[in-house]
Amino acid sequence: MTYNKLDTLKSRVKQLSPEEQYAFMLWIFQQTNTELLKKNLFQQKETIANTRRLLAIRLYEIGELTTGQAARLAGVPRSEFFFLLGSHNLSPFGIDPNELEQDLANAEQASYHQ
Repeated sequence: MTYNKLDTLKSRVKQLSPEEQYAFMLWIFQQTNTELLKKNLFQQKETIANTRRLLAIRLYEIGELTTGQAARLAGVPRSEFFFLLGSHNLSPFGIDPNELEQDLANAEQASYHQ
């Protein structure tokens, strides 16, 4: 806000009654607080989501999770998790050839529970 606009706002607020000034200041506080809270909450959600993705990628990388399990932890579809792996220069096919067998067993087990 420019200096002239701020002076104009100050002079207009001074013309208000004390009750109107209080209501105006409360309204400004609520508007500012609401926007800050929304921004803060969004940033926290993004941080949590990114942390889950990074954890899933790392656990997959060290062989603790299959791609399907890691995708669930990351909160994304398995196909999207493949792209996440690629963006971290990791293969969705893993190093251990037994992972495919483990993925198949997990898929079969999951289909029995449906």
